[in-house]
Amino acid sequence: MFRWFFFKKNIAVHSETMRREFAQMLESAHRVMFLSCGAFLRLQDAETVKSEVFTLDKQINKAERAIRKELFLKSVVNHNFLPFTFMLMSVVKDAERLGDIAKNFYDLAVEGEAPSDGMKDQMNSLYEVLLTDTKLCCEIFVNDDKEAAKELIYRTSELEDTCDEQIQWYLQKRQNAETADVVYVLALRYFKRYAAHLRNITSAVVQPLHKIDFTGKIVKKYREENC
Repeated sequence: MFRWFFFKKNIAVHSETMRREFAQMLESAHRVMFLSCGAFLRLQDAETVKSEVFTLDKQINKAERAIRKELFLKSVVNHNFLPFTFMLMSVVKDAERLGDIAKNFYDLAVEGEAPSDGMKDQMNSLYEVLLTDTKLCCEIFVNDDKEAAKELIYRTSELEDTCDEQIQWYLQKRQNAETADVVYVLALRYFKRYAAHLRNITSAVVQPLHKIDFTGKIVKKYREENC
């Protein structure tokens, strides 16, 4: 989907700045995840990273508003921009949500206890996977890599399912429930939502405008061909 727009000369010439701004949003979200979830896992000191976390969040929000404004102005004077506007409006919101969800881990770091040793291993694994996938999402977007996009869509979908299974396990616990379980459920929910927004962004590389965010068939086909 991106390539169709960016190789149309009248669109490509005027969209490069927005492409860079969007890529920077993803890089900033990656940094917020690194700092906030790192603090939750006690890999970072919460108080030390607080200022940078909230500064980056403001920068992401500012970039979203700037891109929206630029898209609106360009689409008014050039109707060829309208499909591109609809597409980027969709994914830029997902990028903004990445920052918000990543920042939620900071609240868990401040208000919740550190994960126990067994749970920390699982949380750390999800953390490392999503950090890697955020970087990959940015590369896929910049390079319009459709095959890598399909793989990432599949992996993030699988991660969402894994988080759902774990959440259901905690919710169905009837005995020996601990306050820490609430923290784990919230963390798993945040991991799931973060993965979902990465999937939505990546879908714009391989899906037509009206199918952005809808990836069930892609996941099914990828599983049949590769698993």
